[in-house]
Amino acid sequence: MNASEGYQLVRRIGMGPGGAVYLAKTDTGEVAIRQFESKADPAQTWRDERQWFLQAGNQGLGLTHSRIVPVLEVIDEAGEAFVVMEYMAASTLATALRANRRFTPEETDAILRQVATALDFAHGRGVVHGDLKPADIFLAQKGVMVSDFAISPRAHRLDGMPVAASLVHGYLSPEHLRGSAAIGPRSDQYSLAVIAYQMYTGRSPYGESVLDLPAAILNTPVVPPSQVDGQLPPGIDAPLLRALNRDPEQRYGSCMELVAFLGASLITQPETAGQRRSKLVYLLAPALLLALLALMWFSRTKPPVAKSPVTSSVTRTPVSVVASAPAPKEGPATTTGPAQRAAKNEKTEIKAGNKPAALGAALPPKAGAPQPQPRVASGDLSDTPATAAIADLTPHFSIDVLSRGTRIESGSSFPLLDPQLGELGQGDLTALVSFEGQHLPRGRLQLEWTLDGVVADSKPVVLKPERGAEQATLPYGNEPSPGTYRITLKLKDRPIQTFTFRITQ
Repeated sequence: MNASEGYQLVRRIGMGPGGAVYLAKTDTGEVAIRQFESKADPAQTWRDERQWFLQAGNQGLGLTHSRIVPVLEVIDEAGEAFVVMEYMAASTLATALRANRRFTPEETDAILRQVATALDFAHGRGVVHGDLKPADIFLAQKGVMVSDFAISPRAHRLDGMPVAASLVHGYLSPEHLRGSAAIGPRSDQYSLAVIAYQMYTGRSPYGESVLDLPAAILNTPVVPPSQVDGQLPPGIDAPLLRALNRDPEQRYGSCMELVAFLGASLITQPETAGQRRSKLVYLLAPALLLALLALMWFSRTKPPVAKSPVTSSVTRTPVSVVASAPAPKEGPATTTGPAQRAAKNEKTEIKAGNKPAALGAALPPKAGAPQPQPRVASGDLSDTPATAAIADLTPHFSIDVLSRGTRIESGSSFPLLDPQLGELGQGDLTALVSFEGQHLPRGRLQLEWTLDGVVADSKPVVLKPERGAEQATLPYGNEPSPGTYRITLKLKDRPIQTFTFRITQ
């Protein structure tokens, strides 16, 4: 190596299709140096591949993130090319999987979230890893670290041809085998889904032993993971199978979105026989109620029998669906009250206590009754695209965000090293989702964090209102970095509240 003046080589620690990796010492510590190597012919192809190697290294210099192995220097001299990276004195996920280590769902979720954070961060800056595999994922004490973004020859094909059969491994996406023009962020998502499948089940999605790996990647149906391991909840199948779709357009919009759905499926317990019976009761109950209401209606619309008038303290009025029925002929005197006299001049009202549940019509509030005041959310809701129907159901939701216990104002910004709000680590940013009211709207609640428009974290929100109020605390699942944050509370995948702030460098 001609670039060894500032580095003392120790030993070779790796070898790949793009070249050897060496451990070296410097005055400040240890580094890993990847050397460019190529057997391409003709010479112009060799020069093009070398230029791509240097370009990938320079892209790595711009990927400053707590979950990405830092690129320290790119060396271009005398026809040689080197990329100097921080040395990771940690084992890789590949080592753990080769040792048949099985990860708990919680461990798997934590690892996948950190990898997804690194991938989405790079995608937001126009960089695709292109060759993600367990050997690129380091399980360090400070957390998961991902290395070698865009630097592998598998990440690109200058001639536009598919990856050569000799370079294919079981974590490449189908588009790698169709041509490099199709390789993009969702290719990394596919590779992450293959890794997730193996961590959950202990085997590849293509089976135990594969004779023709390229054909398996392109054509072999993937067995749902819950059928491979009966301990896994069936809810995990749909997210993984979607991310493993051969068509990139059918996958999720980001890697973190995939991980969020996987995490949500793991906290959903499978139904028991008793739960299924309970659901059957809930399905039959409306039908029985409708039948009972119909019976009551027909009994009330029969001609009156000549009996002595009965004075009642409660005035009953017909429901609105028959308000146009002909008025009965004058008969025996009946009790008349203010409500009956008003009904002669206004449309018939339905009393709340007599409203059939099957109609589901919204009732106007009683005159003079106190009305609940909607709580104003901390976030700026001026651009929230929630529909009026959902907005009517959710006036009592709000989002507050705290930085190390200090409340942040929506729309504000602060430096990453701010002594009061900054100096943040994982879990130091926390969202508080509040609900006030007795009747929580039905549907899945989800809290989504985006950083510079890229989904960085997503968690289900579990609220069980008691005594009229409830609050859920949800820490941000990644180490904060500079950028614009938007926290969105969704009901049935539709935004209902938002909160924004910015962290500067």
